[in-house]
Amino acid sequence: MNKVAASLRGVSHHWQSSGVTACRDVSLDLHSGSLHALVGENGAGKTTLGLILAGVLKPDSGILKLSSGEVNLKEKSKGLIQNTALIRQRNIWPEVLSVREAAVLGRSIRPGRIKDQLSLFNQTAEDWGLAGINPETRVSQMDTASLQRAEMIAALMFNPEVLILDEPSSAWEEGRGSEFFQLMDRLKDDGRAVLLITHRLEDVFSIADRVTVMRHGTVISRRDVSDTDYSTITREMFGEQPIYTPSVKKQRSSFTGKARLEALGLGVGDSGSNALEKVSFQLFPGEILGITGLREEGLSLLEDVISGNRRVDKGALVLDSKPVPSNAPGLRKAGLHYVPSDKTGRGA
Repeated sequence: MNKVAASLRGVSHHWQSSGVTACRDVSLDLHSGSLHALVGENGAGKTTLGLILAGVLKPDSGILKLSSGEVNLKEKSKGLIQNTALIRQRNIWPEVLSVREAAVLGRSIRPGRIKDQLSLFNQTAEDWGLAGINPETRVSQMDTASLQRAEMIAALMFNPEVLILDEPSSAWEEGRGSEFFQLMDRLKDDGRAVLLITHRLEDVFSIADRVTVMRHGTVISRRDVSDTDYSTITREMFGEQPIYTPSVKKQRSSFTGKARLEALGLGVGDSGSNALEKVSFQLFPGEILGITGLREEGLSLLEDVISGNRRVDKGALVLDSKPVPSNAPGLRKAGLHYVPSDKTGRGA
C-alpha cells in the first residue's frame, strides 16, 4: 500500500448550535495515489469530517498528521492550507469576484500580479484537461458545474497533496461524468490522495480504492472496495436490511382519478437550449414524477417555469383543475412549493 498522506486520529466535534455530535472519535488514513470514499446518509458526519481535514473547522479533539508533519487542528495552519484542498458541494465564492480573484482568495502563498495569476490558472487548467473556463468571468455568471470545475482548477493551482471532494459528481454528472472519472484516475496516477464524500454508490464502485462508512458520527466500517458490495454498504449506512438494489427497476403504478398538477403544452422562447416547446405532464395524488435530462437542453428552464421564476409564453400550469399564475407568488398562494436544485444559486 502507498504511503499515508494524511492521518486523522480521535477526531470529535459537537455542534453547539444544534446540540448534535457530528463526529465521535473518528480515525481515517488517506494514502497517496489512492481514492478513499466516505459514505453515509445525510447527517452521518461526512461533511464535518471533510471540513476538519481541510482546516476549515476546528474540532473539539483530534490529531492530524500530514507528510510534512503534525498539524495543530485548534489553530489556523499555513501548512494545512498548502497541503490540502477542499472542493465543496456548494460553491461559496463571493459572487462579485471574478473566478481568478476567487481562486487566490485566502491563499497564504499566491502570485501577486494579475498576469501571473491568469497564467497559473490557465496553465493548470490545460495541464489537467480542464481548459475552457475564462478566469475573468464573474462568479455570479457561472453555472454550478462550471463553478465546480473552476474550484478544481483553483485547488490544483497550489499543488495539494490531499484533495477533499464533497459530493462533486452532483455537478459533474450532467454530460461530464466520464470527464470526472478520468480526472480522478489522473489524480491517483499523479500520487494525490483523494477523499471522495459521496452518496452515489455507483461512483464508489467505479473509482474508489477504499471506502469508509459513517453513521451518526461514528465509523461503522472501513475496507477495500473489492471486499464489499452494495448491500453490505447500504446496511451499514442505515442500520437495517438493504434498501438499495440497483438491479431492480421499480414498476410504475397505474394512477386513476384527477391529476393534482398538470402542465398543458408549456412553451417558452422560440428555439434552442433556452426554449421549451409543447411540454406536458400530469402528476397524480400519491405519485412521485421524475423528469430527467440535460440542464442545458431545457431542464433548468422547466424548473424555472414550474417554480414560477419564468413566465410561460404558451400553455398553462393547472393545479387541482384550476389554472394558476406563472409567477412565484401566485404559485405559492395556490399551494405549490419548491425545493430548488441549487439552493445557493437559485434560493427557494
